Amino acid sequence: MYSKFYFPALLWAAYSFHPSPVSKSECSRYYPMEEGTSFEITVYDEKNIPNALMEYSIVQANDRTSIFISEIQNPEGDIVATAEYGVTCKGNGVLIDFNSMMSAELLKQYEGKPLRMRGINIELPNDLKIGQKLPDAEMETSFSSGTTKISMSIKMQNRKVEGNETLQTPVGKLDCVIVSYKTEIISGIKKTVYIKEWLAEGIGLVKSEEYEKNGTLVRKSILTEFDK
Repeated sequence: MYSKFYFPALLWAAYSFHPSPVSKSECSRYYPMEEGTSFEITVYDEKNIPNALMEYSIVQANDRTSIFISEIQNPEGDIVATAEYGVTCKGNGVLIDFNSMMSAELLKQYEGKPLRMRGINIELPNDLKIGQKLPDAEMETSFSSGTTKISMSIKMQNRKVEGNETLQTPVGKLDCVIVSYKTEIISGIKKTVYIKEWLAEGIGLVKSEEYEKNGTLVRKSILTEFDK
């Protein structure tokens, strides 16, 4: 099923809120789920120059689902895109809505365009162990430009737990688990990048790195603020 949403103003909410006997603190080890939580991630290019700021806030929550709003700012501080996604309790972990796979660069690229999306959500269990393989996720999106229909797909593949590392960050010293995967983006041409993410309990994403196939680092992101 497709969902429609727009950049920079998101016009839909795809989540119904129903009571659940499982508390958020029990269902989500790695992601905050409490309403009012906010955090900031700074994106750097291959020359280590900041080129985007991503501000997140949890605007609605119940015992089952939390709704996140993200705002993407350019280096001048202008908001260039806004997005919304949900994190929902499921079994021993959470499902992260597939539209969260849109990177800062893609969000800016599709600014102001009405998109239709469908996909498979990102599954993140609580009991992450080194060597563990995680399910793939994917997203398909399309929009019309005049008489032309433009489509794009993003596939998150070969997800696995790489290891553990303690990072010194702007928000303090954090113990992290490292998850890696391959991302395949098809929009006319196919582009493949390799991602490493550092996740901390109760915080979520602390750091990410994006590499080309030859191992060249092209982009990284760092958690620069967190307020719970």
